[in-house]
Amino acid sequence: MDKCDCVEPGEEVGTEEEFLRGFGTYIEKEKIRSLLLGEKKIEDRRISVDRPYKYRKIHRGAIVLGRVENVMENTALVSILPIDTKDGRYPKTNDYAGLHVSKVSEGYVKDLKDKMRIGDIIKAMIIEYDIKTGKIGLAMNRPFLGVVKAYCSKCRAPLKRGGDILTCERCGGEETRQISNDYRNVALSVGEV
Repeated sequence: MDKCDCVEPGEEVGTEEEFLRGFGTYIEKEKIRSLLLGEKKIEDRRISVDRPYKYRKIHRGAIVLGRVENVMENTALVSILPIDTKDGRYPKTNDYAGLHVSKVSEGYVKDLKDKMRIGDIIKAMIIEYDIKTGKIGLAMNRPFLGVVKAYCSKCRAPLKRGGDILTCERCGGEETRQISNDYRNVALSVGEV
């Protein structure tokens, strides 16, 4: 029968006398210790430590969540957030991704600030990724992409959806965004949206 429990790097998980060393472990003075933060598993006298999340590489076609950091005339700068998927976790990136105005909506966009604001959480698709430079290009011009959580530009309270208009429950202000069809129904790794 398999046993599983969480361990930290350096934590003793067994001894050489009891177990064979498996993946994610090392031996120090006849004690088997964990190399990783993860789950300890014992199978056929072999002890190993496996991470609960496998990190996925950023690639074209990946759907990611991001926080809008800046909105300029033609481009928004977005920081990619860590997101858990059934296949693993996309890591947070250190560089900003660019979202050009032409990739925000299927129609013409006159003012990018009508589609997103600083601090909004968006769901977008990676359409460009240069591994050498780290340049990431995003698009959200599909119905299942767009803003998944928006904040009032006056008081910073979360906005509630009412059709195509977002309303602030605190100050009553109304705003527009390029809304995803699953607005406020997406889980972030840092909390619920």
